[in-house]
Amino acid sequence: GWSPTDAELEVLLAMPIYEAYSIRKEDDTEVVDLLEQRWIPPQGAARELMDNRCLQLVQAEDASLYKCMQISMASEPAFLSEFVFPLRLQELDESQQDSTIVGVLRSLPRLQQADPQFQATLSKVAFVSTASGVRRYPTEVYHPDLKEIVAELLGADEHLPTGPFAESDILDACGELG
Repeated sequence: GWSPTDAELEVLLAMPIYEAYSIRKEDDTEVVDLLEQRWIPPQGAARELMDNRCLQLVQAEDASLYKCMQISMASEPAFLSEFVFPLRLQELDESQQDSTIVGVLRSLPRLQQADPQFQATLSKVAFVSTASGVRRYPTEVYHPDLKEIVAELLGADEHLPTGPFAESDILDACGELG
């Protein structure tokens, strides 16, 4: 297959001809260059996680072109760890943040199998909603059954999970994180 020279690659990366997801309208695209880091989301990734840093594969040939430019489709754990958690999660509204993380927690065994470091990465994300509205790390929250003890020791509900994070299967998943 064809491989661009360094000079050709420089020109290709600078051309604003690549289709990316739009942050303005859900069903729209933007045209971007590749001078800053871009991701090709894994198949099945939720649309609300995308923005103009995510490239669209419009035609089958797009994947080949991106591969020549050393841009490949991200694995699901890499997309979450390198893009969603550090760059996109905080930009989502509260319910989208919750549904994204709940989906991740319910898929944790599969994601951990794909990337053994994924669980350690997720444990360093402040995602658990609390009554105070502050998002906490999973290591900073306590089981709701300990409400009286937590209130006595810490004097606040800000260390107790709320919403979907108080559901038993999600509590168990959070418990696995630390």
